[in-house]
Formats: sequence, C-alpha cells, structure tokens
Amino acid sequence: MNMKDAGKLLIEFANQHLEETVSNVVRKTASAIHANIVVGTPIKTGKARSNWVLSLGAPTSIVIPTHGITESISETLAEAEVVIRRHKTGDSIYITNSVDYIVSLNEGSSKQAPAGFVEGAVLIADKTVANLYPQIIKGLK
Repeated sequence: MNMKDAGKLLIEFANQHLEETVSNVVRKTASAIHANIVVGTPIKTGKARSNWVLSLGAPTSIVIPTHGITESISETLAEAEVVIRRHKTGDSIYITNSVDYIVSLNEGSSKQAPAGFVEGAVLIADKTVANLYPQIIKGLK
C-alpha cells in the first residue's frame, strides 16, 4: 500500500467515525429534549404527555389516544426510543405535539408547570448533552 492509498483509508476511517459520533450526539440530544418535555408536561388525563411524538424526516400531526395518567411517561419515552434507534446520519428528528391545547399549556394555562416549560426542557437537555462533549472528544482521540 502506498502513502496515497493509506491517506485515503485514514480519511475514510475518520469520516466514518465522525459521522457515527455526530449521529450519536443527535440521538442523545433528541432523547434528552424529548424526555425533559414529556416529564415537564402538565398532566390531567395524560393526553398531552402521550402526544410528544418523534418522527424522522418530517414532522407529524398525528394525535394519539392517551396512554393514561400513570403510564404516559414510560410509554411515550419507549415509543420515542424506537424512532431514535432508526435514526441514520443526516436524518432530521422532529418532536411534535398536535393536541389542540399544547400551546395554551406551554403559555402557562396549567398551574402544574410554568409558562415556557417546553423551552425550559430544551435548555436543560442542552446542558445535559454539553456535559457529554468531553466524553465525545475523548472517544475521537
């Protein structure tokens, strides 16, 4: 093998490793944001919590029946993990909630959560994922 071929192989390996790392960061970020939003969503029937839906490639407007009050967190997170596992490098991950009152909830209509709980959940997830950066960098070395 000459130096040119060795260089090409090295670049190929680095690109593959980088793509895998970026994809892992995207999956971890989406999972953290989703989990924080689900847990932070006020609950009366479980419908709003149950309808935080992840999709790949395009947002969805689906509204699903409630998983119930006690099961809404675990069922919703489990459904999201199935989608996250299907994520491939370059896929966009969307987190949507199409219940007709979700905007009102996020504006503070429930005393169970402050206005802006969705934005707050994203900020918390951002800090969580930022704490993973040293591990990610270490993995690239």
